[in-house]
Amino acid sequence: MFIPYVGPVYTGASVLVNAIGLFGTLGKIANIDNWMDADTAKRFNTLEGWSKSMNTLDSKSEYAKQHMWSIENIIGLTGDVITQLKE
Repeated sequence: MFIPYVGPVYTGASVLVNAIGLFGTLGKIANIDNWMDADTAKRFNTLEGWSKSMNTLDSKSEYAKQHMWSIENIIGLTGDVITQLKE
């Protein structure tokens, strides 16, 4: 079933989230000489972190990020191997 406007809304939201992350990154780059106060630098870190947490392409649990041999990572690795063998 086709739901109108879902694709453009999802794309727009994705672009907005990535733009916020880019803004946070560029803000941190601009602060190389430490001319900003601590609150502003903290805001840039918060923006960048929020943007990374909204990334759905690389969504793994914190446990899987910290433990290489978790079930979540093994299942993902198995899928990658099967995809490579298929090619």
